[in-house]
Amino acid sequence: MKAAIFHGPRDFRVEEVSDPALEPDGAIIRVKACGICGSDLHIYNLGGTEQSQRVLGHEFSGEVVDVGANVTDLKPGMRVAVGGAGAYAEYVGIPRVMLNLNVFPLPEDMSYEAGATTEPTSVGVNAAKRAEPKEDDIVVVLGAGMIGQGTWQAFKAMGVSRVIVSEIGKKRLEVTKALGADIVINAAEEDPVERINEITSGEGADIVADCAGSASSLQQATDMVRGGGYWQLMMGTQIGSQPGSRNRAFTDILSDGGKIMMVAVYENMVEWQPTPVMIKGARMIGCSAGRLGDAMELMRAGKINTQPLITHQFPLDEITEAFAMQARPEEVVKVMIRP
Repeated sequence: MKAAIFHGPRDFRVEEVSDPALEPDGAIIRVKACGICGSDLHIYNLGGTEQSQRVLGHEFSGEVVDVGANVTDLKPGMRVAVGGAGAYAEYVGIPRVMLNLNVFPLPEDMSYEAGATTEPTSVGVNAAKRAEPKEDDIVVVLGAGMIGQGTWQAFKAMGVSRVIVSEIGKKRLEVTKALGADIVINAAEEDPVERINEITSGEGADIVADCAGSASSLQQATDMVRGGGYWQLMMGTQIGSQPGSRNRAFTDILSDGGKIMMVAVYENMVEWQPTPVMIKGARMIGCSAGRLGDAMELMRAGKINTQPLITHQFPLDEITEAFAMQARPEEVVKVMIRP
């Protein structure tokens, strides 16, 4: 079979490799669509020898072509979304398949491309759940790539009344508006921190999810998150008394500030002034992988729509061109590889 082997920074080579072996508890999946993850893009740009000779790709869907002797709940011909790795290839072997745990049947009306977004969508769903939002919270999502899109839609699915998205890429801004975010900030044209202060009458956002992963987004999250009792005491009447205020005047000097959800993978080291986190009593919560089943449930119910996020598709032989396209936020949201 053909597979794209990673040999080092910016060096993919499509080569003939051995077909995957079928394990007794496993299955062989013919890959139909595999998304380019931001983490793969980081490896492509910076990866060293420890990543070489690997087949990357973990956001994928496909068709079951064979199952092991011990597998009874998966059949050849089934359309599935998969949690696994090595999917920049024609086939992937899953050593142990567990239906509705690492392999999920696709609804008939869901495309392979949308099915391949289940894994990144699960990251956003996990972030929203870990944030434990309330209906009247003001939530800000920084960055509207695939992870950001899944995150803000997950907050809306959980009933949050105001979800604000900040982004610089033209295509991502267009898609975010079309999908119905409450407020969309073009961060290339206005200061997101100033805009959030305006929207919240100086109080700040209850939850900020950093899905951009840059020095500027981390500092913006720190600066725009709501302060707790001590911060409000320091600010005095500047907070809670302006027109449009939600009247969160301090009642307890030890009350918590807002939450910063750390969702993005940072490609580079960042300089960061963390003192406001301490003074505000803000909480920083790390978020990584989520449960694919949680994402699939919301996607099946129509509460998260990822089909419009798939902006470009490339054959496996053009994987280098596909990665170059994924690096253009002004033109793209999600690029799919179609082996």
